[in-house]
Amino acid sequence: MGGATSLLSLLVEHCQRWTILELRWNTVHEIETKVVDALGKASGNTPLLERVLIDSIKSHEIGFLQPGASPALRELFWRGYLQGWRPFSFKKNGAPWALLVKLTVHRLSTSDFILILKRCPNVEECRVSSFTTHNDFQPSSDDGEFTSFPSITLLEIQEFGDISVLRYIRAPSLRHLSIAQGPSSLRLLPHLYPLDCLIIFSHISEFKLDYFGLSVHEEFHIQRLKRLLSCIGTVTSVYLETCGAVDYDTWQRVIPNILNPSKVLPSETVLLPNIQTLQYFTDMPERAMQPMAAMVRQRWNISQSTLPPKCAKLKTLRLNKKSKRALSSLLTRECEEGFELIYDLQYQGHPYVGFNAAEMPL
Repeated sequence: MGGATSLLSLLVEHCQRWTILELRWNTVHEIETKVVDALGKASGNTPLLERVLIDSIKSHEIGFLQPGASPALRELFWRGYLQGWRPFSFKKNGAPWALLVKLTVHRLSTSDFILILKRCPNVEECRVSSFTTHNDFQPSSDDGEFTSFPSITLLEIQEFGDISVLRYIRAPSLRHLSIAQGPSSLRLLPHLYPLDCLIIFSHISEFKLDYFGLSVHEEFHIQRLKRLLSCIGTVTSVYLETCGAVDYDTWQRVIPNILNPSKVLPSETVLLPNIQTLQYFTDMPERAMQPMAAMVRQRWNISQSTLPPKCAKLKTLRLNKKSKRALSSLLTRECEEGFELIYDLQYQGHPYVGFNAAEMPL
């Protein structure tokens, strides 16, 4: 390790020329401490650094990753164990990361999540995995009712326990929203259902989504789901997933029916009128697939329908790759005409497969 540390020290001498930094190390505390100590000498001396990937189990405060210390930084991928440790210093008058556009972080409190976003006023893509604490954010008097992040177009949150922080965020430019509840997540606000937070987030932001993904480990409350889907009518691609839920009726009859234009009551509007791709993942066995088949037929043949609601043509349905493919026999004609019925969920690179540091484009 001594040789590696010496080599790193030599590299640090040229830190003013760094444009890309990638660090991966194991859990050996002595090794990690020496690496961090060596990197400390680069603090304030990385004017050209644009991309950083740090992938470790434990992490320490690294000076050149403080907001403003690397003014050219555009992409940051940080996956580490941050419990009891704040990765960034938040000085009230500190210089922000004005050029940062892609941010991926792991294990932050919801308060630090907001604080980091405030230091990155132009961030466009934000991915967060695992909030370590819940319900710890309260808007300051300076923020008003919510904090606006006008540049964010993509937001992905994985392994959440409580997403109530979204009630205080406004993201009017958001186009891609993915929310995945972790299998071990415990919501500390049982009265505040995740769908309620998303509905409030939608009303505050008034965004026009192209993509929406939702993965939960509990049964959907169907009326809340309908209210949420009515708020995101612009989406063209939707991902819905349940893991461990046993509400067969909801997943195999109720949800397909509420998406079926022919089932819309006169007092209602068609949900997801612009959807072209539906990704529908559940680990439950296929039973009665007729409601799903009926919904697909209606949306595939929408141009021939005499119904008044106007909808886009549903072109693709993706299902669990372990399914028995019972739906194929019910949609033979549609598939012959070009409808795509694909059994490949979950596929490599899907937003819910997991954060993979190796996939960061460095």
